[in-house]
Amino acid sequence: HNNSVRLMSQNTSSYGLMIEDGRSINIRNNVVWGNNFGWGIGGSDVNVVNADYSVVYGFHEPFYNILINEHDRVLNPQLNPVTFAPFAESPVIDSGDPLLPNDPDGSIADIGAVPFYHVAVTEPLETLPTSVSLTAWPNPFNARVSFTLPATGNVSWRIVDRIGRTIASGAGFAEQEFHGSWQPANIASGWYIVEVATSKGVARRNLCYLR
Repeated sequence: HNNSVRLMSQNTSSYGLMIEDGRSINIRNNVVWGNNFGWGIGGSDVNVVNADYSVVYGFHEPFYNILINEHDRVLNPQLNPVTFAPFAESPVIDSGDPLLPNDPDGSIADIGAVPFYHVAVTEPLETLPTSVSLTAWPNPFNARVSFTLPATGNVSWRIVDRIGRTIASGAGFAEQEFHGSWQPANIASGWYIVEVATSKGVARRNLCYLR
């Protein structure tokens, strides 16, 4: 369960995920996306493979010689190609088998190996409209990331990890635009969120840190 497989080679006989040891098996919550050739998830003639809650994308034949279910889909999973983490608009978020354990943040299991972390908002602030853009660059980053938000007055910011913990924070004053930066130290690669709060609301952006 809960695999994310990206097939890079362009081989017409390639499988993304192949079950061929003779066992009958159920597989759930898998993402396989690949190379525009070959097969996505396949089984041999001597076993029975039952796939459910699986997403396959980019193969000549998504499913081969397996039992598929109504929850299996052929669509773009919209995962980060390096970390396999879902982007915010990914269709795999909260789309996994509800009978499997929830993700670490308590939400319904995602499809794939790396969960998307929903961050609980504790501040009684409204989300700023999308026209008020919080930018962050470079992103992904491996040393320091800078972020900018049009704002006036007192501004506070924080960095939130995958399970909602604040791992860095700061504050400042802006006349027209707020500028902040964060340089991680002794933390793991992965997805984080920067939140910048003003008197008018809070803006958020996902950050991808690659050590």
